[in-house]
Amino acid sequence: MVALPADDPARPTTRPVAENTVQWSSAEWDPAGATAAATAARMTPAMSPKDYQDAKEPPSSSRRGRFLLVAAVLLALVVAGGAYYFAVARYTEAPVLVGQSEKEAKAEAVKAGFTFDVAERRFSETALLGTVMESDPDAGAKVLPGSTIEVVVSKGKERYAIPNLRGKTVEQARAALSKLNLRLGETPEKFSEKVPDGRVIQAVDVKVKQLVKRNTVIDLVISKGRQPIDVPDVKGATQAEAKTKIEGADLKVAFTSAFSDTVDKGRVISQDPGDGTLFRNDTVNVVISKGPENVPVPDVMGKERNEAVRLLRAAGFVPRVRNVIPGSDQVRFQSPSGGKAKVGSDVTIYV
Repeated sequence: MVALPADDPARPTTRPVAENTVQWSSAEWDPAGATAAATAARMTPAMSPKDYQDAKEPPSSSRRGRFLLVAAVLLALVVAGGAYYFAVARYTEAPVLVGQSEKEAKAEAVKAGFTFDVAERRFSETALLGTVMESDPDAGAKVLPGSTIEVVVSKGKERYAIPNLRGKTVEQARAALSKLNLRLGETPEKFSEKVPDGRVIQAVDVKVKQLVKRNTVIDLVISKGRQPIDVPDVKGATQAEAKTKIEGADLKVAFTSAFSDTVDKGRVISQDPGDGTLFRNDTVNVVISKGPENVPVPDVMGKERNEAVRLLRAAGFVPRVRNVIPGSDQVRFQSPSGGKAKVGSDVTIYV
């Protein structure tokens, strides 16, 4: 207990106290309260102006700050979630379609939630006919469900069938090859018995309908027409010799015969054509000698001389008259008498 001094009339009823202490008037003095207040004053530490200001703020301000912090965190999470959804979560991977048949690829795309579209059909030396060789977007790409996947489907290897160009002109053949993306190469010429001059006989080293690549160069053999052949000279040859020689030249031979006073029997009198050229399998006409012509000698025995001479000449003979009986005009004998003799030979009559 604190002892209080006795009242001194000369002193004031109040006295200075330290800062932050409470002053009481004499009327309000309570020894017990004063003692408690003094004890409390000694136990309470001094406060700075800042601490004093903070202590004066109401508790509701702190709660509002915590609420705003939580709201900001939640908003950030919502924004991040939305960004993730729009940037990543709503996309899906494009399926693998390359290498599959068109039917299989379409089913796979539809199953994955995409629209399937064949953008192009293209030749390929590696991709099988009817299979997908490219896709857009590529497999594994992030795309929105319901998007369209465009594919390129293989038409197989690019091949063209060699057309039948036989009988066409060079320009006609060139145009036909160009339409098939093929090119005309060399055009060597050759004689042909069947294809007219200037027309295609055949292609070189390829067959009709054979499949070849684009821009393949095709050489064509062009006809020079029928091959002219020199006619061999067989005049004076035997029939067998003439036949061998003419047929050996790829010509045909036709034989006829005729009498000849100058060419021995069995030998060639003449031929047609006698020289120049023919074409393969054309015919050479050859005349073979039958030797001199023998005809019946007219019988002029007993005929008058003039009549006998006329008859012998008409038969192709040369009459010779011999006078054996003076004043006689009747044929007594002839030589040869009867039989046959060579035309133009002499027949002697005796009168």
